[in-house]
Parts: sequence; C-alpha cells; structure tokens
Amino acid sequence: MTTRRPFFYDQVIGEFHQSITLKRNHDADELATELRKVVDEEAADGYAESLQYTASLEFEWREDCPPEYREFEIWWGMTQNKKVTPKDAYLYFLEHVPLDLFSQWRLATTRAFRVWKPVEEVMDENLPEDVDPEDPKE
Repeated sequence: MTTRRPFFYDQVIGEFHQSITLKRNHDADELATELRKVVDEEAADGYAESLQYTASLEFEWREDCPPEYREFEIWWGMTQNKKVTPKDAYLYFLEHVPLDLFSQWRLATTRAFRVWKPVEEVMDENLPEDVDPEDPKE
C-alpha cells in the first residue's frame, strides 16, 4: 500500500510505501553498504532507505523556485534510468541536491510509514499524561 504526500512547499508529490518490510530494509542496507564504499557518508543510510520506500515522485515547480532545487527532478530521472548506476546517481545527488530538500524528502518518507496500533493503544496515547488508563475512577 502506498500513500501520496506533498513536500518542499507542495512542489514535489511523493508516493511512498507505507509498510516497512524486511525486503525493502534489506535492499536499502545493501545499497547503503555499496554507496559507503564510494563515499563514506552517513547520509548513505537515509538516502538508501528513502529511495527504497519512494514509489514515485511528481514535480510541480513554482516559477520562482531556484534552479538548484530542480536538480532533484534530474536526479530522480537518473534513478529511473537502468543505464545509470546507483553510484552515479548518488554522487550526482550529493553534489547537486540541496541538503534542505534531502531533509524534507527524508521526513516525508518516514511520515508515510504506517504502523498499525490497536484502538485501545491509540486512545491511551491521546489521554493527558496525568491520567492513569488503568484507574477505574479516571
């Protein structure tokens, strides 16, 4: 199951996988390991995870959006091109995509994760901190 989420001032609409799976996590770990051999960056983990959980991206750039942010769309096209290696796409991303856009993409990816909780647990989360859900008087 996927969910659509806009980010970066609603100029980018991402479709993200909601379910965290062992396969996607494994693929992200393998990609991050491969990328760290090229560039020893901590960002490789977040990049690889976001890439594995992003199903698609659509772009609706505003006229006044600086051109360096549009590099994100060029990079996305590289990831979809089988002739471009993951290493080359990652190096392009590191060199051209602004950090604040990377941060918003990461945030949109993680906010899309859906973890099921029983109704009782959700209700307990909404109680004020000073209320004991086990106390019959409350």
